[in-house]
Amino acid sequence: MRKYYYLSCILLSSYAFSQVGINTPTPQGTLDVNGNIMVRLTPTHAPAASYNVLAVNPTNREVQIISTTLQSAVNGSIVKVEKDTNVNLANVAIFAGSGYNRINFSQANVKIDNPDPNANFDVTDDSYTAKSTGIYEVNYEFRYGSGVQASILGGVPGIGVFKKVGSAAATLLDERLFSGANLLVANITISQTSINSIYKLTAGDKLLFGVNEGSIVVSLLSGSFVTINIRKISD
Repeated sequence: MRKYYYLSCILLSSYAFSQVGINTPTPQGTLDVNGNIMVRLTPTHAPAASYNVLAVNPTNREVQIISTTLQSAVNGSIVKVEKDTNVNLANVAIFAGSGYNRINFSQANVKIDNPDPNANFDVTDDSYTAKSTGIYEVNYEFRYGSGVQASILGGVPGIGVFKKVGSAAATLLDERLFSGANLLVANITISQTSINSIYKLTAGDKLLFGVNEGSIVVSLLSGSFVTINIRKISD
């Protein structure tokens, strides 16, 4: 009787620790399926943060659990800042010798059309602060006066986007100049331009938006228009 008992234990232990192979003579796991897998009926469930997913490791072909919390949601909120009356420039150069002065976004007539829950845009220093590291899409449009001037503006008037890291001097990321044309009847300047680009920013980086006046008549700035749209598009 004792012999049968030992034999039964050996057989059961062998079965418990054995590997089963389907369509393979050399299984590499407790269950090794060499072929397609079909599941005809599975229950459905609403998405839940506590759930995990199964995925195939391409290196060893094992099915492994992946947490659904690995990919954090991108903060895709949009901040839109607009000013269409009394546009003026702060008497502060973005950095010495740049020729660019900051646009003065005063509380009196600045419009922040979209919610800015993180207070990214600061009207006290006319800057946008990236609260998290990632890729940001920036659209900056500026129209001087009506957008067409009956003369060729001297100097190199245009607009620029600058990045400021900590206490270091700001650096120019992008600039666009106003374009002029000599026509038979008149010389004109198309005094409307825009910058549409994407930038990689680190948390704490600041963006500044400036105008290089050139020979712009400052008194005409009051009829100008500026709009800035910024959104984070990727981590």
